[in-house]
Amino acid sequence: MNQRNIVKLVAMCLAVLPASCDSPKDASKANFTKALDEHFSKECQMVSVGLEQTPFPRTIQMNGFSDTAHYDALVDAGLLASKSDTVTAKDLFGNNPRSVPAKTYDLTAEGRTQLQTQKGVFGGITGFCAVRYKVASINNFTPPQNAMGQTISQVNFTPTADVQPWTRNAAVQAVFGNNVVAHAEPRVETLLLTESGWIDARDFGVSPGL
Repeated sequence: MNQRNIVKLVAMCLAVLPASCDSPKDASKANFTKALDEHFSKECQMVSVGLEQTPFPRTIQMNGFSDTAHYDALVDAGLLASKSDTVTAKDLFGNNPRSVPAKTYDLTAEGRTQLQTQKGVFGGITGFCAVRYKVASINNFTPPQNAMGQTISQVNFTPTADVQPWTRNAAVQAVFGNNVVAHAEPRVETLLLTESGWIDARDFGVSPGL
């Protein structure tokens, strides 16, 4: 092998070496980006519609005290459809059944694509995804340190926001306000080192089903 070929071979080896030596357990921008994006793939900024896994169809009695503004805004945005209905109501003692006006809300085809259940304090929370995030850049991070037996790093990053078109609806913005506004300012999250690599601490011990 002549000298020129040797130089080329060495250059190729040096180019491949960093990638081959990069461990998923390294405290690196690439590993932290992967961990945060994995978290964001399972979570979105949502407009909650309840704790039920299947909250629709939902029928609401129109008795003069019912507040349907949230549902009506989602109808205006094309995520829900509504129809006039009736339900059977009784008095405080369970007597005197009578038919009263009601309104039934159900998902549209677009609503089904936006509905998602994700983890919450009391289990799954169901809602419509308003904004999805990914990592735009890792700004800085603390050296890995021990915290209560776990290795963690505080990661400062800037996200990029994917705002869903339905959030631009005037009725949705009036009713839901800040819940449908993207928050793409720099933020800090805690990442935790596991046997297989770094994860967002919010995902530690979370069931894959949520």
